[in-house]
Amino acid sequence: MRIDLNADVGEGFASDAELIPLLSSANISCGVHAGSAELTRQTISYCQQFGVRIGAHPSYPDRANFGRIRPALSDTALAQSLTQQLLEFNGFAQELGAKVSYVKAHGALYNDLMDDQILAQQYLAVLQSAMPTCAIMTMPYGALFETAMQRGLTVIKEGFADRRYLSNGRLTPRQQQGALLAPSETLMQALQLARSLPIRANAAELAIAVESICLHGDNPHAVAQARLIRQLLLRQGFCIAGASA
Repeated sequence: MRIDLNADVGEGFASDAELIPLLSSANISCGVHAGSAELTRQTISYCQQFGVRIGAHPSYPDRANFGRIRPALSDTALAQSLTQQLLEFNGFAQELGAKVSYVKAHGALYNDLMDDQILAQQYLAVLQSAMPTCAIMTMPYGALFETAMQRGLTVIKEGFADRRYLSNGRLTPRQQQGALLAPSETLMQALQLARSLPIRANAAELAIAVESICLHGDNPHAVAQARLIRQLLLRQGFCIAGASA
């Protein structure tokens, strides 16, 4: 049995040095919602040292809110920002001799891509132009997933270990109490996702099949949780490795 363990890194948190070696895939900030161009480059290099698969993590240009609020941008301005982020990221990777395997949107952009069909089409147009060989990482439903599948693109289906789900499959908004799971709940949900077992979603149960499990790098317990999740999955017979892309 194979499962991918990913986390958002390159955002300026000191825990990255301990977290990255525990992962099989790293969603590296493009330096727009957090971090910097130099930190992005350094993080790509660090992932190479540990054989961790590299993913670009573009976002809305929104440093003030850590990319978690949709800014007032025209379609053209957003496309230009995303293109610049991905081309710069790809340039760093080429310079270092690293392969970019996939692209995963960050924060509000990730969530909006699930609900906004037009935005999903615009996003995929940018990706297919800037990084045509990369897979797309997203939840296994919603506008981006459906549009990418219709186009025959490679999609890595993702689930979240440390976030509480709603019964409709969306994540509980961060501003709501209980949106972030406690460490013991995170460990249990990671195992349920890996085994494709139903997870709790408010008062209901939600069944989703995923190839990659995400743990947020800005979580203060991220390193300890990643270590425990990794140990648990290995004991259960899983091979922790990047999803096929």
